[in-house]
Amino acid sequence: MKFRFVLVFLAVFASNVLAEPKEKFELHPVFYFAILEGFVAINSAMASESPEVYGSVLTLLSPLGATSSVSTTTNWVGIGSAASLGLYNAIELSDEKYSKHDIFIKNIYGWHAFALITAVTEWITGEKVETENVAVIPVHQGVLVSLNYAF
Repeated sequence: MKFRFVLVFLAVFASNVLAEPKEKFELHPVFYFAILEGFVAINSAMASESPEVYGSVLTLLSPLGATSSVSTTTNWVGIGSAASLGLYNAIELSDEKYSKHDIFIKNIYGWHAFALITAVTEWITGEKVETENVAVIPVHQGVLVSLNYAF
């Protein structure tokens, strides 16, 4: 069961290269929304089957997100967000106190948060800012994250 899960995961994320059609055509935005929601549902279902394996594979494959054609800051935020979701699955959700349904719902929220975080990061930073200043500062009982952005 776990081996099949890994094969499906690798088959879906094996390559981001698509052939360009001779004639470009635009798809309806609802189609893109349906693809995104299908992606979220499939990933959440895979996580509910085996959160430990899913989280480990997601964490290990999160650097592949740096191959996307967005800003450098968005790539780093995407890698960190995917790795965080993977570790959350592998460490927290692998506990027996969570049912498959609970894990599915938590991953639905997690993937939507991932999409929102990367979209907002791209909207704020994009390619408009020449320098990004991000600081992670350890403080007593926690951490302070500072993002400097020039308008």
